[in-house]
Amino acid sequence: MKIILIVATTLDGKISKATNEYVDWSLDLSLFKKQTLNNTIIIGSKTLTTLRKPLLDRQIIVLDRNMNLEHVLGKISTPKCFIVGGTKTYSLFLKYITHLYLTPHPLFFGLKSKPLFENVHFNRKIVFDKKILAHKQKKIYQLQYKVYD
Repeated sequence: MKIILIVATTLDGKISKATNEYVDWSLDLSLFKKQTLNNTIIIGSKTLTTLRKPLLDRQIIVLDRNMNLEHVLGKISTPKCFIVGGTKTYSLFLKYITHLYLTPHPLFFGLKSKPLFENVHFNRKIVFDKKILAHKQKKIYQLQYKVYD
C-alpha cells in the first residue's frame, strides 16, 4: 500500500494562516480530488472542521489523539492512503509515508501561521519522481517524491 502525504504549502513551509482557517488559497483542489477519489484519507479532527465540502467517494479516517497509528493503517483496504493534514497528523505519519506529493504556492504566511511539521526528526531518503501540472494559468505544479528508509 502507498501511504502518501499530500499537501499544498507556501514557499515558507506553511499550510494555513491560522488554526481553523478555511483554506481558499490552494489552487490544486481539482488535482487533489482526482488523486484521492476511491482511496483512503486520514485527516485530523481539527482539519476536518475546516473543510467547506464533504470529501465524498473516499474512505475517511478521522484521527484523534488516542488512536494507534499502526492499527489505523491496518484497517485500510484501498491501494493508496492519503495523509491530508493538519500539522499534527502530518508529523505523526511522517515515519510511515512512502510518497510525498507537495504543491508549493507562491505565497508567504510568516511566523504566526501553521507549519507543515512541528518537532519532528526526519532521516529518510527522498527521491524526486515527477511533477504534475496542478493549475495551468498560475503554473502551479505538484512535485512527487518517493520516500525510502
